[in-house]
Amino acid sequence: MEILVLGCSDVFIRRVLPALISSKEITKIHIASKSKTHALFDNEFYGKLGLWFNNYSIAINSLCSELVYISLPNHLHFNWAKKSLESGFHVVVEKPATLKLSDTEYLVNLSHKKNLCFAESTVWSYHPNIDIIRNSLALLQDKPINVNATFTIPALKTNNFRNFNEFGGGAFNDMSAYAVSMGRVLFDEKPYSISGEFLSFNNMTGVDTGFSVKMKFGKEKILKGIFGFGLEYKNFLEISGDSFLFELSRVFSPPPDSEINIKTKLDGHLTSQSFKGDSYAKFFDLILATCNTNEKFQWSELLLQDSTVKHKLKLAMKK
Repeated sequence: MEILVLGCSDVFIRRVLPALISSKEITKIHIASKSKTHALFDNEFYGKLGLWFNNYSIAINSLCSELVYISLPNHLHFNWAKKSLESGFHVVVEKPATLKLSDTEYLVNLSHKKNLCFAESTVWSYHPNIDIIRNSLALLQDKPINVNATFTIPALKTNNFRNFNEFGGGAFNDMSAYAVSMGRVLFDEKPYSISGEFLSFNNMTGVDTGFSVKMKFGKEKILKGIFGFGLEYKNFLEISGDSFLFELSRVFSPPPDSEINIKTKLDGHLTSQSFKGDSYAKFFDLILATCNTNEKFQWSELLLQDSTVKHKLKLAMKK
């Protein structure tokens, strides 16, 4: 399959591009970018570099691929996802896929009408460590009771679009995908109670830079998290139940070439293991395996579920 990439974000260069290069199913990678040139990538594509465009509309109209990956500032996601779906392409969008629930609903309906895949690249749950936790819970025939997460990063560069409201910036837009997907992944339930609070703001631009979240699920299950920019780097997840405790490091952005640690405590016995895995590669393998089958609609349904919870969380946020 050939893929067209609209935009050229840092995440795309560091994480998505290597996953696409390694995929046996991807034969050509076409790129449309207004800020980068093909000279930056010539030595990295190993024969997979296809056409290069400096105009997104011309790239879409070229019909050079089957799938479009959107790697643009947040405020452009809806417009270019809409145009790509209308042109007959499967679409994968970097998080957040949209900035409004109504936009998500529109694009999901459009993708169903066009019989196309529409997905958001929230990929943290495709690391092997999450499979290990799920398998362990299945053997225990148990579910988590308490989930605690923290994902904070140092301040972004001043000109980063995430620092500006007009570009769909802010910690909530950038990181809430992690918060709302945790319940779906770990509890396999929808929350019945949602609350949150904005914790900090950028003094220069007014954009939110930190937030907390608290969600309650059936049978006294609870999820709590803190996310934000401009703080000491922390990236961990703690999952506990009556007889178990899992602690994961680098859970939300695990580098594919690093051993990621998972500590497990079962009935008082503590073990520690480390595993490598490329979450983006696993995600794209699943996308490519399902986008031309009826299973493709699972991606838009997951996206709609997360977007609905995100909408409720945003309405509940306190300043």
